[in-house]
Amino acid sequence: MGTAVPICWAGTLACSGGNDQFGWYIDFPGSSAGYNETTNEQLIYNPTIVSTAVVFNTTLPAIDSPLDCNPGIDTGYTYAIDAQTGGPIPNFFNDSSTTLNNGNVHTVAFESQATGTDSVVNTGGTGSSSSANAGKTYLVYQTISGTAGSQQIIEAN
Repeated sequence: MGTAVPICWAGTLACSGGNDQFGWYIDFPGSSAGYNETTNEQLIYNPTIVSTAVVFNTTLPAIDSPLDCNPGIDTGYTYAIDAQTGGPIPNFFNDSSTTLNNGNVHTVAFESQATGTDSVVNTGGTGSSSSANAGKTYLVYQTISGTAGSQQIIEAN
């Protein structure tokens, strides 16, 4: 995942392999195993368009036994994929003040534990305000535990 691939448009000669597949898809990397069961990462929430990105949350269901006194907790990831190529958008989840994913500028997802569909919040202003957060954009979401979460994003132009 995370490799930009040109989209094959119907009737063009620019694509190899017979030009019989269109668009892009994602093979989610996540899975959980236990109690002789396996669950896979799933997209069950509506995506959001933010600038040139398709942004969505996935869930990775926990595997529990009815006899387990400490049930597991679902996990989840927030993805941002370039709508045109299916690849990463450099620096989308990173800015100078974050160490998300060890500063990897080609990050396509981070473990947010988010549920539902993200909301996009712009703090307004041009940065000339006394507020350090003026003119910034954030994804705001509810986590699996019910608390609020947010992540600053850098919108692609």
